[in-house]
Amino acid sequence: MDLLGPSLWDVWHSAGQEMSVLKVACIAIDAISILEKIHSKGFIHGDVKPENFLLGQPGSAQEKKLFLINFGLASNWKWKRGSSSMHVQYDQRPDIFRFVLTTFSVQNYGTNLTSLLLTFPRGTISYASVHAHLGRTGSRRGDLESLAYTLIFLLRGSLPWQGYQGDNNSFLVCKKKMEISPEVLCSFCPAPFKHFLELVTTMKFDEEPNYQKLVSLFDDLIVGPASRPIRIAGDLEVGHKRGRIAANLEEDEQPMEKVRLGSPATQWISIYSARQNMKQR
Repeated sequence: MDLLGPSLWDVWHSAGQEMSVLKVACIAIDAISILEKIHSKGFIHGDVKPENFLLGQPGSAQEKKLFLINFGLASNWKWKRGSSSMHVQYDQRPDIFRFVLTTFSVQNYGTNLTSLLLTFPRGTISYASVHAHLGRTGSRRGDLESLAYTLIFLLRGSLPWQGYQGDNNSFLVCKKKMEISPEVLCSFCPAPFKHFLELVTTMKFDEEPNYQKLVSLFDDLIVGPASRPIRIAGDLEVGHKRGRIAANLEEDEQPMEKVRLGSPATQWISIYSARQNMKQR
């Protein structure tokens, strides 16, 4: 049984809640390569964030190797039909954020507790793409936008929309992401991070990312191999978590779907764009 080491959030937190530009640039190159491998199989991850990127075990040969885990929200961005394949169709459901009222019993206490739970089936609110907030069908651009927010978080130590409270916090986060400009969001980051954010947030729904161009943005921030804090040789491990055996993703294999339990939604929150409607493609 293979064990992985700390997550990027763990590393960031243990280092005084900060990371060097060199380390984050290495993470960017590695993470883009990992996402390219996933996308080449016809899948999108759907929940890119610091907690889902893990390093190898400290002291091992893989301690500087980056891994991506937790494929519970993965989905197809293309479908195979015989020898050919086609991109999934565009759709938009602005009711994607919802509150679910569930009742559960607490064992050994003989009582029932009613809990209001927020479910977000398109990723984690802080790092989700604007398209996910608006209920648009997931595609490759969403993973890359979430990666951009992840990198900016590791550099800045926080994101402007983190900390929102209340029943409508998901709406406020979406609104803030749409209002803030790349210049303001990346004001404390080197220029390549702003350029990366601009490129991935202007992609069309079915556009094929230019992964080589995205990687090249960070080339000037990387120095000699001996000083690299992260080894630039990303790897894909599907279902690879601490204390779990890794499973390989075959060509036609489907990631295991996460089953969400709970009663039907009792309240729906719709999110609408205050700007002009975005192009679907």
